[in-house]
Amino acid sequence: MARARLVVISLGPGAVADLLDAAAAVPPERLLLVVPLRRGDYEEFRARLRAVSPAGAPRLPEHPASAGHDDWAEHDRTGHDGAIRGVVSFAADWTPTFRPVRPTAVRHSLATPLRRALAPPLDGLAAYEDGLPTSAEVARRGRRGETIQALGACLVVFALVRVGLLLWRLARRDWNAGPGWCELYVVVPALLVLLCGGGAARWGRRSWRRAGPPPRPVGG
Repeated sequence: MARARLVVISLGPGAVADLLDAAAAVPPERLLLVVPLRRGDYEEFRARLRAVSPAGAPRLPEHPASAGHDDWAEHDRTGHDGAIRGVVSFAADWTPTFRPVRPTAVRHSLATPLRRALAPPLDGLAAYEDGLPTSAEVARRGRRGETIQALGACLVVFALVRVGLLLWRLARRDWNAGPGWCELYVVVPALLVLLCGGGAARWGRRSWRRAGPPPRPVGG
């Protein structure tokens, strides 16, 4: 199981143990749950999972019909037994999301709704495999680190340009130590900006690296 690119589990009798085993073997981005259960059966499965799960184990979200969505309540009553009613995916911190799969009015097709429900989890899997942030908070930290790094680099470039212009002016004066040294008021701030910019760039780069997803497990 740990070598699978994506572990898909259909919820039903006996799936509690499979779900716990999968959660221990693969990262959250590589686990997808298919929900063929009606509301009552789903909530029963959810309660059974909560009762036997150890601390830190993933939890299932509330059924949309239980959350007061009338259209989902109607679909729960009229849908066929065994039909796919939704999929559950997990963020990098194991936050679950229930994505409904409602059949279309034309021939009660599930193909298009299923593709729509699977698109976000598969995008998250691709981002995880590419080493990109997969949660909103991690993504914000990554963007913040990139911004700080870019600002620090701009400060470094600005300071180098100022110092370079000063050296060029001194060179044109044949290094005359007379009026040329009045430019020291430019050198000192430029050097300070250079140091601050270099430090900001390094700190931003470290922040950006730390914002990445955790390393993939061996054999994943």
